[in-house]
Amino acid sequence: MNHIVAKPHKNPRNRRAINHFAHDETGATAVEFSLVAIPFMFMLIGLIEMGLMFAAGAVLHGGTADAGRLVRTGQIQAAADPEAAFEQALCDHVSALMACADITYEVVNLGEEGFQGASAVAPVINDDGDMQPRPFDAGEQNTVTLIRASYRYPIKTPIFAPLLSDTPDNKKLFMSTIVIRNEPYAFDEGL
Repeated sequence: MNHIVAKPHKNPRNRRAINHFAHDETGATAVEFSLVAIPFMFMLIGLIEMGLMFAAGAVLHGGTADAGRLVRTGQIQAAADPEAAFEQALCDHVSALMACADITYEVVNLGEEGFQGASAVAPVINDDGDMQPRPFDAGEQNTVTLIRASYRYPIKTPIFAPLLSDTPDNKKLFMSTIVIRNEPYAFDEGL
């Protein structure tokens, strides 16, 4: 007895369509880019944020050093208002990246303790994360002076704020401290 077995009908048109769809690569680049674009953008934004953070820290340190040089040479002490002159010198240097009102500074004369006394003058930080400055005292000739400036950098990218901040309000505390010995300056009143 002969059995006739029916073979499935193969439609060459369907096979071509399936093969074409399986091997078609148009749009593959767009799909791959869409998968990579989001992590890439997060990394790019994070790099920009960190770059701005480190730039703000460097500018703060540079401003502290520049204003400290004026204390060291006695120009701040010779000013009519030494604290205002120091603040102006500090603000002139940092104003490109941060508001002067957001900077807290202290200038402390270490007196007889000299450089060894600097470690005893630790910064006082309140519960909000702000530095509490001591009274302004730039010292006299040949005295050792501690100069400290702090700035709370606001982290702007919400996804990186919990990773980079050190306070609940998403800010990173930057602090610059220098200790100098004032020069033996003497200003002639007639000059």
